[in-house]
Formats: sequence, structure tokens, C-alpha cells
Amino acid sequence: MPGMDELSTLVNRLEAVACRLEGASGGHAGQSGGAADSASTSAAVAAFDAVITASFAKFMKASKAIGGDVAKIAAMTEAAFTAERNFIALASKSKKPSDKELMSLLTPISHKISEITEFREKSRRSEYFNHLSAISESIPALGWVTVAPAPAPFVKEMNDAGQFYTNRVLKDWKAKSETHVEWTKAWVQTLAELQAYVKEHHTTGLVWNPKGGSATAAPPPPPPGAPLPP
Repeated sequence: MPGMDELSTLVNRLEAVACRLEGASGGHAGQSGGAADSASTSAAVAAFDAVITASFAKFMKASKAIGGDVAKIAAMTEAAFTAERNFIALASKSKKPSDKELMSLLTPISHKISEITEFREKSRRSEYFNHLSAISESIPALGWVTVAPAPAPFVKEMNDAGQFYTNRVLKDWKAKSETHVEWTKAWVQTLAELQAYVKEHHTTGLVWNPKGGSATAAPPPPPPGAPLPP
């Protein structure tokens, strides 16, 4: 079944990038050598928020304007970015956990990525299948948090992976609706901004806070404006 094959490929891809981290000698990926402090790590969180409020906000606006399955997968994508934001915020306040603990902390992100892939697979008859595929093929870019020592190129690799479908969206909709063109450009630019963010703030891997507390002592903080957990 093609759907299961592609989902299996995604899972294997995520496991592969996780193994890169687990196999790093001394676990030095993402270490700051004691140089990081609360100011620099907070700046990394604020910079990620800037990514969300820039092109990603335009992507969400265009997705809602298009509606249907595009709006649905956009909501899932927003949830995935929120999960990633929570994880980065946690890392900024915590010492690097063990590999086993790290994989557990990454579960919310991996679940959202899988949800997006599964939605695309069950929506093959959708008139927006190319849109769904563009997101599904490139959303694993959020897996950069497990990549070292050069996570930024991984984000570009995933952006390129979705290019076949973003090009098809442009080809099919350019003469019909400017909203679809804006949607495509906003998504591609979102990943380009994510790549630039990672290159600047997490050059050799996700930065943890050597002066922080335990990453597993408390759940990740909610993003600004989000309701508090029950």
C-alpha cells in the first residue's frame, strides 16, 4: 500500500536523524561549551517566534482563505510548529537530557508530522492533493532538532523535497488564483526563514542550557497567548 510505504519512509527518516544524534561521540551536538546563558537562549526562542509571525502567518492566512483540506492541513502544521516552539523553549531552560529522555520529549513533534503525512495519504482524491503533498514532503524539516553537526542544510533538504509539489501548485493555479501563489511562496519562505534561524541560533545542533534544570522535570511551557494546561 503506497500510503503505508510512504509513512514508513517518514518514520525511518526521523529515526535516522535521531540516530545521528545518538551516535555522536560525547553527545556534543547542541552543546554550548558553557557559553550559553539565559539571555542568549531566550533570544533563540524569540527568534523562532519571529519565524512564526513572519511568512508562516502569511501561509496560515492564505490557507484559511483557500479553505477545505488546505485549511485542515495548515491547522495541523500550526500545531507542529507550536510543538517545536515548546520544545525549543524547554531546551533554552534545561540541561541536555539523555538520548532516551530526548526521544520522549520529541514525541509531540513526531506525532504531528505523522498526522500530517497520514492526512495527505487519505486525501489522495482531494482537489488540493498537491498542496497537501507540498506540506507533507517538507514538514520533516522540523526534525532539524535531532540533526548535528549541521542542521540548517537538513532544513533546506526538506524544503527542496517539497519543491516538486509547490511547483505543481504554481503551475495549476497561477492563472486561476493569486491566493494559491501567495500560499506557495509563503510556505517556501517559511522554511527558508527556518533554515536561516537554525543556521544562526543552532549552528551545530539544538542548543541546550548547561545552567538550566532538568528537561523532564516539567512539561514544556505553552506559547505566548496559549491557554494554560488543565
